[in-house]
Amino acid sequence: MLDTMIVRRAVSLIWRVFHGVRKNDPRLFSDCFSETLRWEQDFFLEGRMSDLLQSHIDKDPLYSQLVKIPKVYSDYGTVKLLVVELVEHYHDIDRILDMDTEKVWEVLSTKLPQYPEDEPLHMFRALASMWGDALVSWGYMHADLRPGNVFLLEPQDGYGWRIFLCDLALTEEMPEYLRIWMADWLRAVLWLADAEEFVRVALRFVLKDELEKIHRDFPYLVSRRYSAEAVEKVRSIILAPHVDPYIANIRNYLVTRHTETKGDSGEAVFPITWMGGRSAGAEGWDLIQRLSIPLDVDELVTSDHWIMFNSLTYVEGIIATLWLHAGWEDIFGHSLRRELRNEIEDTMRYMEVTEFREYMKDVTELVKRPKYHSILRENARIGPPPSGPVSV
Repeated sequence: MLDTMIVRRAVSLIWRVFHGVRKNDPRLFSDCFSETLRWEQDFFLEGRMSDLLQSHIDKDPLYSQLVKIPKVYSDYGTVKLLVVELVEHYHDIDRILDMDTEKVWEVLSTKLPQYPEDEPLHMFRALASMWGDALVSWGYMHADLRPGNVFLLEPQDGYGWRIFLCDLALTEEMPEYLRIWMADWLRAVLWLADAEEFVRVALRFVLKDELEKIHRDFPYLVSRRYSAEAVEKVRSIILAPHVDPYIANIRNYLVTRHTETKGDSGEAVFPITWMGGRSAGAEGWDLIQRLSIPLDVDELVTSDHWIMFNSLTYVEGIIATLWLHAGWEDIFGHSLRRELRNEIEDTMRYMEVTEFREYMKDVTELVKRPKYHSILRENARIGPPPSGPVSV
């Protein structure tokens, strides 16, 4: 297609001119543009994604009562025509202030049994959790999740107020290995706040020969499951003088983001945005790409990663628009806990008794780490966070 050809040629020129001083790889954008343009033009694919996402929603008692996706009539559709259910009595979610005051109060005061009574915004909490599950547990990337595609649906058909989602054209299933990578990376950031674990997971898709240039043990270290031993070995390797400034940027990113605490427990809160700046996902993506410079790695991530992080930033954007004080815990806490539980069950099924004690030590650390702000601060190994936003 002409659009794709123009973008590819322009990107090729940009790469030749700015290669070596880059912060981002423009070739990833080119591949991402081509792939998402294909999704946008395939209405069969959009209908299939709608049906698959609806099947996941139907299996969850909370989401099935709260989220509405219009039914797709595939028998009447073609590649160029999508026929869906007619949905009425909905309101633009980005114009909620234009709604009748009484209706707004009904939305905001909706109570769901899965959340404590004294917690506000139950509908938006559930929506945040659903998109966290969609990305981490179900493996769906939505590259166009904006307020214009999300609506408030008035009570009807025996349901109360619901969230109505439409236009799933830019939605795709991510490969299983990439879904697991996303869960591990979010765990490294949200639960562990560990710069070395951040790097260890980020390097997982680098070619073996490239990793061996850093250290001969790196291919093994980055591919194995989480353990305190693996992280400590990575720490001893990458703290060389020429690498440390980039690792320090990651530490600043992690500690600054964890400076808010929830209640008397000292539980860490990871805000979506910091001091009016960019989202946590967008900053994390930049840090991952910049690691290619000090580690002298030409290709650190793929176009699939680009789309995945694009989806992450859209999820952050829609939730932050609806809920000012929402954090990553509200989006990903539920899905990460479920992923950890499934991981423990699968691992222990094939584990030798002699390995059990050491494994449980690592698992116990993973389970308790999100609860203690002091551990997060100590693990980052730098002093108190700065008073303003950190430049990364």
